[in-house]
Amino acid sequence: MKKITTHLMRILCLTRPTRSLSIIIINLFKNKKNDIQFQNDLKIIHDKESILKEINDIGFSSNIDIPKELLNEIISYAKNAIFKEQIGDNSFSIDYLNPINPSNSLWYGNHEIMNDCNALQKIIFNKDILNICEEYFGSKPRLIGSHCWWSFPPDDIEIHHQYGFHYDIDSFKFLKIFIYLNNVDIETGPHEILIGTHKKKSFKEKLNRRLSDAAVKDSDKYDNSVCKTGPKGTMFFEDTFSYHKGNTPKKPRLMLQIEYTI
Repeated sequence: MKKITTHLMRILCLTRPTRSLSIIIINLFKNKKNDIQFQNDLKIIHDKESILKEINDIGFSSNIDIPKELLNEIISYAKNAIFKEQIGDNSFSIDYLNPINPSNSLWYGNHEIMNDCNALQKIIFNKDILNICEEYFGSKPRLIGSHCWWSFPPDDIEIHHQYGFHYDIDSFKFLKIFIYLNNVDIETGPHEILIGTHKKKSFKEKLNRRLSDAAVKDSDKYDNSVCKTGPKGTMFFEDTFSYHKGNTPKKPRLMLQIEYTI
């Protein structure tokens, strides 16, 4: 049943009229007990309106300044966390200062951080962040979840297909927050988004959630992109219904993700 529901949602999301109608119906009939109720007033967002405008216009926000004490606490958690390999059941402790791939996976994730890290909870339930989500959705947000993960360079080829452009269909409308937990330069697999692709998609794009780098390079349609580098603590919103990717890293990257939905 869950698979059928997921496939139906993905079909309805692929045209603007059916997606918009689905959002209206969900907002009318959803169980409001699942909406986020608790909020804190910690000042994280300094220009809420400009961030919301950027998300609406280009699918991506500018930097948000995460308080240094929260960042340090989150990194401290990550230094002592256990990460599970992407494929398989093995778990590992990964040295933050000298991260070495402990197995054959490209990614190692930790899904316990949301429950175990108080600093992250202060970000997740921040009033201004939740207000941005509410205005973007047209209803109070729900939390899908949060996790952090290490990305490692592939051994075999320069560009790995699992690091290619794609878009997400996690719900009828959703937003993600990304936070770099180590310094990310052009060799550390920076996140890249094709600007404006959250608004509409061609019939071909509706049938293909993935785009090759060659297809992006050969089309004038994808001229505008943002490749986001920055120091640890770099934080941004994104509607990942846009085409996006993590570039193939040559050095390990540690990323945190928070996701909200209608």
